[in-house]
Amino acid sequence: LDASQRTLPNFVVAGTQRGGTTSLFIYLLHHELVFGPRRAKGVHYFDRSPEKSADWYRAHFPRRSQLSKLETEHGATPAVGEGAPYYLYSPVIPQRIYDLMPNCRVIALLREPLDRAVSHHNHETQRGFETLGMVEAFEREEERLEGEVERLRNDPNYISLPHIHHGYLSRGQYSEQLQRYFDLFGQD
Repeated sequence: LDASQRTLPNFVVAGTQRGGTTSLFIYLLHHELVFGPRRAKGVHYFDRSPEKSADWYRAHFPRRSQLSKLETEHGATPAVGEGAPYYLYSPVIPQRIYDLMPNCRVIALLREPLDRAVSHHNHETQRGFETLGMVEAFEREEERLEGEVERLRNDPNYISLPHIHHGYLSRGQYSEQLQRYFDLFGQD
């Protein structure tokens, strides 16, 4: 109900899965002028809730009056952010973020690709999203992801569970993922 009184983020953490995004976000929140969503690191608006309104998204963040008061007291603009690892890997999320918040900063965290893939497989297995052994999962990744990028690009409300859970090796191919952000936000 009070979304019009709330702010949008001015930064997004779009790091790779199993790459330290949660730790970074927790560290950032220790600063008195850094704020996140009310309940968690990520609202998952851009990946899991694209059909919801921008007001729904905005409602998760602090009131502008609170931030204005802090800015006056401290002489610095408070930082408000959120993040999710899928924000880096998704082929459509950078544009969604840019369309809503073209001036936000994007923080990308990367991890050595093979270590990241092994950790990702272990994580998905523990959570019950993976039943294949690591070698077989890596070998079948291309087959499992076939057509998913096109579906994501063609249907703004499509959520690809294979793309989210089984992109072990492709998530470590950072050049294309970063380029999508560079093209929209610049390299600063």
